[in-house]
Amino acid sequence: MRTTTFLLCLCVAAASAASAVAADDVEFFESRIRPVLVERCYSCHNSAERADSGLAVDSRAGLLAGGDSGPTIVPGDPDSSYLMKVLRHEIEGVKMPQDSGKLDVATLADFATWIAAGAPDPRDAPPSAEELATTTSWDTIMKRRREWWSFQPLADGTPPVIADNDWSQHPIDLHILAAMQEKGLAPATDAAAGPLVRRLFFTVIGLPPTADEAMHWTARVSEP
Repeated sequence: MRTTTFLLCLCVAAASAASAVAADDVEFFESRIRPVLVERCYSCHNSAERADSGLAVDSRAGLLAGGDSGPTIVPGDPDSSYLMKVLRHEIEGVKMPQDSGKLDVATLADFATWIAAGAPDPRDAPPSAEELATTTSWDTIMKRRREWWSFQPLADGTPPVIADNDWSQHPIDLHILAAMQEKGLAPATDAAAGPLVRRLFFTVIGLPPTADEAMHWTARVSEP
């Protein structure tokens, strides 16, 4: 009896853990993948009005089935997935999204992460024509875009407190230093007079100093 109860508890625990993982995967899809599909792909690849190349990406079945070029996704294998090759512009003459440039690096990484996780997708059925029109309307897109950080009101920020910091106390530098430390990096040491003069010349006039100018200004910069 105890053994049966113990096994039952293990099964329940395992099922709960699996549900938690599935919930996390679905949340990732809803926040990182679906908005991109809606805004950048639905207009040309949908089940209601237009499915260019036979591909509809507005449902799980449609996305997995693919189009004229075959299956779009290989769950668990981003590099073998046709979708990733198209989004990365790796196939000559086939570049998506078609009406704009390549997706940014972070978004491409999100799609790769999602496919590597098995491409979890809660969309059991494609949207109706009315739902598609609402989802892809400019009002809906603008509502999502208003949540971008660049549209948020300005607010006073608090710079991080960094112990044993003799590099800079400027608030912007403190944020930069904190981000560098998270990556295990440290600021570069101060440049010597010669390289500093050369860099300044390139920055100010776009040309290197002559030998005389380099000697003159290196001596001036080196003065106490």
